[in-house]
Amino acid sequence: MKVDMGCVYRGYESDFVRSYILGRATDRQQEVYRALDEGSLAIGMYLKPGRSCIDVYNWGFTFMNERLPGYAREFLGHGIGLGPHEEPRLHEGNPMVLEPGMVICIEHSFYLDGARYHIEDTFVIEESGPVCWTAALGRSLEVAV
Repeated sequence: MKVDMGCVYRGYESDFVRSYILGRATDRQQEVYRALDEGSLAIGMYLKPGRSCIDVYNWGFTFMNERLPGYAREFLGHGIGLGPHEEPRLHEGNPMVLEPGMVICIEHSFYLDGARYHIEDTFVIEESGPVCWTAALGRSLEVAV
């Protein structure tokens, strides 16, 4: 089951995604979801003023492939603000440099046995580094039925 939601507050968008298994997850499902979850937080914490989108994409793509061989994603995240998908987009062709005040969603997924495991977290870039706005949201894969 996938939950993809957010809200609009004073004209500004928000967004997050979590995937769930109803009942017990297999060891492999847990492994994939744990890698995506760790990747979301690690890539988000790599967002620093002065880093380029290309740098973040390359670092994040390497991070994910070390944990999930075969991981393939054309982008790792996007800005969010007055619209749900804005610059900066984190992909290998975007030289844009990150700045304080930018709000970025780290969004990635992985397919396993025909199912999509999808996670999205939102970060704000501050002078001192990134802050995860969605850190307090549940991170468990399993939902008891």
